[in-house]
Amino acid sequence: MKEEVQYTSGDIAKDLGLSKTTVLNYIKEFHLEVRKNPNNGYRYFTVEDLQQLRDIHKLCQKNGKEQALKEWNLSTRTPIDMGEALESVMKKYKEEEQTLKQALNRQEQINQALVSEVAQLKSMVQGISSTSRQDIEEVFLDRFPSVMKEVLQEKDQKIDELKQKLEDVEKLMKNDRDAILLKVLRETQETKKEIAAMKEEPKEKSGFFSRLFGK
Repeated sequence: MKEEVQYTSGDIAKDLGLSKTTVLNYIKEFHLEVRKNPNNGYRYFTVEDLQQLRDIHKLCQKNGKEQALKEWNLSTRTPIDMGEALESVMKKYKEEEQTLKQALNRQEQINQALVSEVAQLKSMVQGISSTSRQDIEEVFLDRFPSVMKEVLQEKDQKIDELKQKLEDVEKLMKNDRDAILLKVLRETQETKKEIAAMKEEPKEKSGFFSRLFGK
């Protein structure tokens, strides 16, 4: 059985042209699982680990570490992870949608109560004596309706704003779901292409790695 090639953190640092500290930071920040030698407790790296660190270093050089972290986390997620992410997004928007619907219902109830109060006030005015009717009509039938009209217009505007926000939330729910699914599909296709390309490319070794491979 062919013995697995193992590298130290110093070997990795030399290959990438980085310091050992930077390599260890990559391992920590990108949550890489690196095995340890049970005899001495030191980390050791496989060929796959080396390739992962090469890919991470290229991403950091190309897009910066922050963007590289986002892309790496997304590319290494399993379908179950993506399903959980999508479910979390949908849950968040559904909760906001429910809150908006409740606010909209409360606003409509307030409007109905205001209209009912106006009708009651008019009925009260019609039932009082003619002596004071003229004064009360001036207040309630001349001034009050204009005030109530302004109040109702404000409430109607609030309802329109709530409805618009509800529509925006529903659009965001659909757009986020589509974006995540499209990202997963694109990443899957790119990964398949990279794997196919790696199978076709001849393996080249140089420097101390060629000595480690025995060639």
